[in-house]
Amino acid sequence: MSFVILNLKFAPITHAAEIATESGQVTATIPAAPASDDNQAPTSPILIRPTDGSATADPHPELVWRRSTDPDGNTIYYDLYLNGVATYLGISNTGNSADNNYTSTVVDSEVRLIPTTALSDGHYTWLVRAYDLAGDYSNSTTWDLEIDTAPPNFVITSVDTHHDLTLDSANPSSVSDDLTFEVTGPKDIYFTIETEPRTTIQLLFYDSDGSLVTQTSGTTSSTISTLNLYSHLDSGLYTVQALAFDHVLLTTTLPPFDLSVTMPTLTLPIPGITPPITLLIPPALKDLPSTLAHLPATVARISTRPGIAIIIFTLIALALLLLLILLKKRRYNLILINPQGTPLKLATIYHSIPDSPPSSHHLHTPAFLTHRAPFRYPLDTSDKGKLYIRKLNRYSTLTIRTKTSLHILSISRYHSPITLIID
Repeated sequence: MSFVILNLKFAPITHAAEIATESGQVTATIPAAPASDDNQAPTSPILIRPTDGSATADPHPELVWRRSTDPDGNTIYYDLYLNGVATYLGISNTGNSADNNYTSTVVDSEVRLIPTTALSDGHYTWLVRAYDLAGDYSNSTTWDLEIDTAPPNFVITSVDTHHDLTLDSANPSSVSDDLTFEVTGPKDIYFTIETEPRTTIQLLFYDSDGSLVTQTSGTTSSTISTLNLYSHLDSGLYTVQALAFDHVLLTTTLPPFDLSVTMPTLTLPIPGITPPITLLIPPALKDLPSTLAHLPATVARISTRPGIAIIIFTLIALALLLLLILLKKRRYNLILINPQGTPLKLATIYHSIPDSPPSSHHLHTPAFLTHRAPFRYPLDTSDKGKLYIRKLNRYSTLTIRTKTSLHILSISRYHSPITLIID
């Protein structure tokens, strides 16, 4: 047996191949072998979109970068890394290419890749590596991308004095067709809403004619998922539409519900008149005397002698002195400071007092309020953070609004004065 040894040299060749895809045939170029003196890496790919730090609701985002060049003139390929893992391999620099998990096209100076398998929701880092067959490579910068395909959910947990609610956007049946909240007003009506971080909540208020009266909105931060929204509403019946949209503009709505704003009432049992007269109480208590001026009144003349007058004047003077002493002792019962320990300069305090029904041992109460509007106390720099709040006790609720924050506090233990630290 004899052997023949052949020493053959083949010139580099290039040929085309066709790759079958669902949409047809895609032509790809198989490169020639690299030159023996190839020692230079391709230029770094330049990422174009999605931009760094962006978010999308598309689970098949188009990833685009600028084409690289090779100083040695060799054919370039790309690998795309997701979260540090080479996920999409062998991407062509010169024409269309496809794999079992991506398709790519070349348009002018751009390479555009679309994943064929949906990406899961979450945060991703991505970069592109350009390389030639000699093993020389260079990387692009690393960008961040977030994919979020789930619309945001939210729950309204309180409407004014109605608490412990569960109006859930994920459960539309939690809002019945005839749901109506009764509140007293006109006033600022507050809503407490639980939702996801970086979500915007919008409340729209329509009148009985379907016209938009007012609206309010707010956005949660990346760490806080509770919103306290309010809107000033006059007396009337409103339809409230609540909706939410997140940072990729996916939207969720809650079935509408009604909000009835009525003025407080004053019930006056008058002898000889059945049933008792019920009057509407204006929001400002200063209007109360003008409302009562139409009620029957009696004017009597009191005759006095000089000695009795002196006694009366003396008692009045003592009463005034006692009143001044009491006012001095009660010159303030609330102190507001900031976390640095300096007095709070500007704020508005709303004091809500619980309803006081007539005592059970008194059969005929002259008058009592069935609803109360909160008392408003403005705080400015001249107050030096100190205020006197009338009827402040352990059953009071304080709403404190500053330029940058809103605080709703319920007092469970009372001691005077109360010192509050407000951001």
